[in-house]
Amino acid sequence: HTLGMAYLFGNSSSVEVNHTRAFEIFQENANGGYPLSQWMLGFQYAAAVGVDSNQPRALVHLTFAALAGVHEAQMAIGFRHLHGVTVPHACESALSYYRRAADAVAAAADLLGSPMVERRRLTDRTGQNPDPGDYISYYTMNADRGDLVAMLKLGQVYLHGAYGQGQNYNLALRYFRRAAQQNDPHANGFLGMMYASGLGVEQNNETAKEYLEKSAKAGSATGQTHPPNLLPTAEGSAR
Repeated sequence: HTLGMAYLFGNSSSVEVNHTRAFEIFQENANGGYPLSQWMLGFQYAAAVGVDSNQPRALVHLTFAALAGVHEAQMAIGFRHLHGVTVPHACESALSYYRRAADAVAAAADLLGSPMVERRRLTDRTGQNPDPGDYISYYTMNADRGDLVAMLKLGQVYLHGAYGQGQNYNLALRYFRRAAQQNDPHANGFLGMMYASGLGVEQNNETAKEYLEKSAKAGSATGQTHPPNLLPTAEGSAR
């Protein structure tokens, strides 16, 4: 698997990028039941990296990896269910996969003594459910301090309209752009989606593709589940 990753992204010291060779290695490992290679095969099929795009196969490999506990794959499947990408739109299924990924990350952070464990729900701090405005104030305060998690949260709040906030694409763009300036792959993925759909910006496939490819290559589920080859064409169909 490590050699496959080296061929996929390149190793400046010894290995040049070879997407086809990476696919072959991941395929061999996946046949032996290796979950991480299942995840990477799903990514390559979804984003058409070294292989023709095949969304049904991407879904199969991502699902096997997610069920085996690969939290990146769980995020990818959760995103697909949340937005109805090659699967029926199902918020409960999305929540189930997102929760598994979140629990795994939280457990790892707790084990390592990471400061991430301090980012608790507001209900954990107060013992009661706060007003939605409290959530917005909390995340805004942290975003102003440069917290990437808060920037991404606010971007999604304003993109979808949550916590009592109406959709505000301008604010969503502001927070995603701030996060993207710190090279956050998830922010790049959301920006790519917004440019692809013309949300708050003039629709631009080239800009969308640039952001989505940057996100996908960094391993973000956001970029992987909205591959550039599925961007709408001028005639309105997918490429």
